[in-house]
Amino acid sequence: MVLSPEDEREITAVIMRYATGIDRRDYVLFRTCFADEIFAEYSLGGSTKTWLTGDAITGSMDRVHRNLGATMHRNTNIVLATEGDGARGRTYVDAILTREDGVSTTQISGFYDDLFVRTDTGWKIKERRFTHVRTIETETSEAQTSAPQRTGPDWR
Repeated sequence: MVLSPEDEREITAVIMRYATGIDRRDYVLFRTCFADEIFAEYSLGGSTKTWLTGDAITGSMDRVHRNLGATMHRNTNIVLATEGDGARGRTYVDAILTREDGVSTTQISGFYDDLFVRTDTGWKIKERRFTHVRTIETETSEAQTSAPQRTGPDWR
């Protein structure tokens, strides 16, 4: 199988829905990114977390992000390649997580290595590994921050 331009657009849309789902705290949208049975592994700060279902990673991301202020998960350098009936991809991620106090932030950079599969409801992430590259902690004055904006078009 060769990835068509339409396949590439649809897979890229999955990657963007993932970020949008987290940033808007829309976990119905977020869940659409994953197959039911998955293998996802995120390594950060010397520890590794693993999930085996789309529901499990969705619930975990909800708990992790629930008490944060505004977040921005920015995805770049998306590279896709055919693998069997699916596709492999690498995506760079740069995430800014504002604390609930609106003053301190954490910026986490790294990359996702994914296996995408085509399902009856579109492309889904079947495997995902997050590799951490760096973390920056900052404190800003309240004058430099703004209230979280979680509105926008419905991407479902």
